[in-house]
Amino acid sequence: MNCPLRVVLVGQERVGKSSAGNTILGKETFDCRFTMTPLTLTSQEDSAMVLGRRVSVVDTPGLFSSQLSEGQVKAELERAVELSSPGPHVFLLCVQLGRFTEQERKGLQMLEKILCPGVLPLPCFLCFSGGVGSRRRSHHRLSKMNE
Repeated sequence: MNCPLRVVLVGQERVGKSSAGNTILGKETFDCRFTMTPLTLTSQEDSAMVLGRRVSVVDTPGLFSSQLSEGQVKAELERAVELSSPGPHVFLLCVQLGRFTEQERKGLQMLEKILCPGVLPLPCFLCFSGGVGSRRRSHHRLSKMNE
């Protein structure tokens, strides 16, 4: 049986979570325009066939949102887990290329605290620059995860 790969994108605001989701799915699903305020304020899910396998991606608000309270962020992360039912295979931490700050480290701690201790034994990182050809490289990485 080939079950869908379930991915939840997490990270700070404006690091490219929505763009990464669009790249993974190979289509423009999540709004990723450049704006002064964050566009993703609720967890959203979409899926597509990628290299012969169904892939489900959940985009989430920033971990330290400038628009949502900590309680709202927690509720959206819990909703993200529900949207990826029966649960995600991976939480993909999106960080800006060349930047892993104290806030990103605190974001990982926040994620673990919200979801449950021990949920993040080995975090996965996705550095997304939005460069030309990134869609093909993401599909190649997904195929390697399948092996």
